[in-house]
Amino acid sequence: MEIIVLAVLAVSVLTIVVSFYLGGRIRRLRRLAELVSGTPRLTAEDGGSAVAAEQVAAGRVAVVGRTVAGPGGLVPAPLSGIGCVWYRIVVTRQDTVGSNEGVGSFELYATSGGTDPIPVVDGPQTLLLHVTVELAGQALAPWAGSLFEVSVTEHTARTRSDPVPPAPRLAELQRSGAIGPEQLRPGRDTRGFMVTEYVVRADRPVLAIGRPRPYGDTVALEPVRGGSGATTATAEQIRAHVARAIVLPQRLWLLLLLGTVLLVVGFCLVSA
Repeated sequence: MEIIVLAVLAVSVLTIVVSFYLGGRIRRLRRLAELVSGTPRLTAEDGGSAVAAEQVAAGRVAVVGRTVAGPGGLVPAPLSGIGCVWYRIVVTRQDTVGSNEGVGSFELYATSGGTDPIPVVDGPQTLLLHVTVELAGQALAPWAGSLFEVSVTEHTARTRSDPVPPAPRLAELQRSGAIGPEQLRPGRDTRGFMVTEYVVRADRPVLAIGRPRPYGDTVALEPVRGGSGATTATAEQIRAHVARAIVLPQRLWLLLLLGTVLLVVGFCLVSA
């Protein structure tokens, strides 16, 4: 009898743990659907008014449209040569920090170019939108394509013969004068340098959600807790993804609940 009691307890505990996991996943998916459906939309007409941006600055808005090249056409990204409407190059130094050999990243250089802010066609009008790369890793991006495409990444690692060996992309930035030798001087704990180029291509769908603020004559979106991001997926695609992804966790949760009830009832009948 003791073995049966322990088995019932073990199954019950396992069911509770799995139910919490499945319940959390279901809640996250539902929040994602509510995020894209319930966030008020900022139109191109609203975005042209700094007053409108100030009125919604405390909340969260969604921008929907397609990226478009500016009057000068596409701009080649400096490191990859990709024709784009916007690019950003970031150079970070990676150092060993603390006794646990963790790696800390310290930004040395960052530049944006192309059409900045990014023109987003919204119906008959164009919204000039300033968005940050930090939005790429937020709520909308993990399962769908990010608006910010990584076109070049290069890691220069420490070796025995050369503390920081030369690398083509890093050398290119040095030759252009964009980053000086004094910025690349390695410290005692430097493990290497990371060069990353981000691009935004033309004619890409845009769904960007964040906290708006005035940015010159247009609007900037910033990350906000509780859900933000910039993706090439549409709201319809996200809702369809949620509808598909939520089916299996719901069925598993119901099966676990039913199985646990049957197990407990059976145990009570056997013990009676």
